[in-house]
Amino acid sequence: SPVEEYFLAVDAMPDGEARAAAEAVTRPLLESLGSRYRTHCEGVGLYTGQALLNHSCEPNVTLLKPAGADEHDNRVVASLTVDAAAGEELLNSYVDVSLPLAKRRAELRDYGFECRCAKCEREAAADSSRPPPLPASPAAPPQPQVHRPSLAAAAGGVASLAQAQAQQLQQQVQQQQQLQQLQQQQ
Repeated sequence: SPVEEYFLAVDAMPDGEARAAAEAVTRPLLESLGSRYRTHCEGVGLYTGQALLNHSCEPNVTLLKPAGADEHDNRVVASLTVDAAAGEELLNSYVDVSLPLAKRRAELRDYGFECRCAKCEREAAADSSRPPPLPASPAAPPQPQVHRPSLAAAAGGVASLAQAQAQQLQQQVQQQQQLQQLQQQQ
């Protein structure tokens, strides 16, 4: 991937100011990813059709590898879990739907939105009929509702940015190498 190529290009740079500058950009990203970046990538993929599926805590689709399929065949199948009418939106769950409402919503904030599907609205209404718990600490400011952009668009933007940065970095590496060759010849 262009992102991986960028990190590899940074790793291949000779020690010096250019590498330090590049690492200053990549270090916060790697630190924010933590151990997730080190996850073995086998079985990870971006499937454009499935990437366009929106989330619901009551999904009508599940994404699976076909039974007996080759793990490396680059296929994922969207299977209906309940009947769906023609034209009905296909919805996948991004999180474990058995989690309580607060935990599901907390996990979904990583996707940039707060779920307001029918299940969440029912559970929120049931929670609002109960007396509120005593606050343990000062209340956090309310979270604004954010609409999630298309995952495909976000992935494309990240890939384009990473590819441009990787190309720029490769040019810098080449310039550094040429400079070192000139210095060695002198």
